[in-house]
Amino acid sequence: VVGIDGVTFAPPSFAKRILENRQPTLLFFDEISTAPPACQAGVLRIINERWIGDTKLPDTCRIVAAMNPQHTSAGGGELTAPLANRLCHLPWTVDKEAWVRWGFQRSQPHVTMVGFIRTKAQALLAVPKNENELGNPWPSPRTWDMAGRLIESNRALGGSTDNEIFLVGGCVGSGFAMEYLNWRSKQDLPDPEILLAKPDAWKVPERGDTVFTILASITTAAMSNLTKDRYLAAWTLYYKAATAGKKDTAASSILPLLRAGGTKSWIGDADVQKATKKMLEPFIELLTQAGLMPK
Repeated sequence: VVGIDGVTFAPPSFAKRILENRQPTLLFFDEISTAPPACQAGVLRIINERWIGDTKLPDTCRIVAAMNPQHTSAGGGELTAPLANRLCHLPWTVDKEAWVRWGFQRSQPHVTMVGFIRTKAQALLAVPKNENELGNPWPSPRTWDMAGRLIESNRALGGSTDNEIFLVGGCVGSGFAMEYLNWRSKQDLPDPEILLAKPDAWKVPERGDTVFTILASITTAAMSNLTKDRYLAAWTLYYKAATAGKKDTAASSILPLLRAGGTKSWIGDADVQKATKKMLEPFIELLTQAGLMPK
């Protein structure tokens, strides 16, 4: 910007937004290792001193950068020594349980994948060791999510289950796709809407992974249209699983529904409180630890 006092550098749009926000902000440099050395040099003063040209970022602005390991980054390499020396380096691993909790809130295909990941944790992230295979499909939290969304779209469009073989394989690789689809076919999973309509008719399976996947599907289905009757039906199914020796398996499913039910006006109704009092008993310790029940 040319003015009467000389030339100054106009701040980039993101710096303007930070200055105008007047709230604590986070400046995030994603995939920073993909920047060439000349560009990495350009952020040294930003990271160390919070200066962008002639603009000083406020002290309430925190600066974070992220990068993948060199062998999995998109054309990236190592950081230059000056940039690496200006950062605190913290390794970040995939949290399977966090992904499981996230999957509960997505779709029925995601919930089924959650059941599979619970039985085969290494399938959530399996980076190929052979460099030649890195350009092919392989499983990661991102590609499992892609596969779940594609299955959901395929079903919405009336596509065949044969399509799912190609769709899942195109996301996570044919090997993991076949393993997942074979596992799913052996579960013989019932329609969660049928179970919510007739919860008393459900016979609890022996296999823990099957029970987990069914109850996870129940939670997702009930939360998609949470009424008093569907809430109570879901609790009936949880209680049946608990009394059949599957309390720990059922525990993962109850917390999302309990939190969702707590937002409904009918949660304090006498009939709801009376019906759930007994069904809550197997889970009191868990709910107390989660802060959802008083000690």
